[in-house]
Amino acid sequence: KRLLLTSAVLSLAACALGACVLGALPSSARAQEIEAFFGPVSSGQPDDLIRELRRFIGGATRSLSVSISGLDEPTIVDSLLAAHRRLSGTKSRSIPRVRIIVDEDSLKKTRGKKARIALARLLAAGAAIRTDYNPTRMMTNFLLRDAGTSRGAVWVGSGALTQKDLADSVSDALFIESPKVARIFRAKFDDMWAGRFGTRARASKKIGRAHV
Repeated sequence: KRLLLTSAVLSLAACALGACVLGALPSSARAQEIEAFFGPVSSGQPDDLIRELRRFIGGATRSLSVSISGLDEPTIVDSLLAAHRRLSGTKSRSIPRVRIIVDEDSLKKTRGKKARIALARLLAAGAAIRTDYNPTRMMTNFLLRDAGTSRGAVWVGSGALTQKDLADSVSDALFIESPKVARIFRAKFDDMWAGRFGTRARASKKIGRAHV
């Protein structure tokens, strides 16, 4: 069953999922819509996370940014390829419409074979992909669509975009429809795209009583 959450609960849940949002969000940053998802169905959970993720990706009309600790689920890759084809006709200030950052550790050795195949498909299609330039594991898992527009929205999940996390393990996620929250996550993504992690990242933002 989907839950509509208050902004205070959002702050706590976002911290648990790695979004680093501390304190209650001010009224100006409250989401137009917030939904919680719990999967997979095969483990007795109510939601098909792969289906919901594909719906989120398919809803992008201007841009899509993906920061993920692993990527190998084939139908998610199909959705990312479709988004790349759909959105890459034009560029905004030389910034690709679809950008993907993936943890480089997920590509190593035997366990990274499926991930390397997935990224090879995306690279062959011309998708903009970078690894995390980070000596430690990157566990920042979120997707961001249409940031900077009135339709800005974020998907923050406890797992990666892998078969293991989405179909074989119990995972949860939040869908947050809010232009304000989308702008915050875009600033974080832009830092990571430029190779700024940890102490190299820009200082956290304060919006009202929320520190991000």
